[in-house]
Amino acid sequence: MEFKLSNLKLDKVIKWSKVLVIVGGGLVIGLSTYAVMLYYNRKKETLTDEGFEDNVKLSDEPPERKILVLGLDGAGKSSFLHNLSKTAAPRKTSDKTCGFNIVSFSTENGINMNFWEIGGSEIFRRYWSNFLLDTDVLVFVVDATDARRLSEVVFELHKLSADERLQKVPFFNFGK
Repeated sequence: MEFKLSNLKLDKVIKWSKVLVIVGGGLVIGLSTYAVMLYYNRKKETLTDEGFEDNVKLSDEPPERKILVLGLDGAGKSSFLHNLSKTAAPRKTSDKTCGFNIVSFSTENGINMNFWEIGGSEIFRRYWSNFLLDTDVLVFVVDATDARRLSEVVFELHKLSADERLQKVPFFNFGK
């Protein structure tokens, strides 16, 4: 039994799949930001005394959260941050991240959220471990359309999940 699609039907299928990918990506970004905010609201409510002496905060600065955004080169980390901030200038899609970018914004609760995007090429992956300390959330962006690099993604995720500094840090995986 042979299955054939006419060119017109195939064009419609491609058009609608692109629309679904764009809408789905926006939905994932919105839901994950909401999940991060819920996580921190719950974490703030359930803080327990570890037995240490209460330290009075000397400054009036609001609390800060460090969200580390990692992924292989070309996975869409910069696009994720650009769409999340909505304040940055229009982005050139051909620019690769050399080193790292930080996008910061304050929530309605007065919490400063700092998104640290670290470059994903092999040269910069060696330095990912230098940024893990004090990470509150790890966002790992994956280009799900690049099947030949999925084994590389799995390798890097295993390496990150084995690091004891991330044992209690929530992971969010985004596939574009």
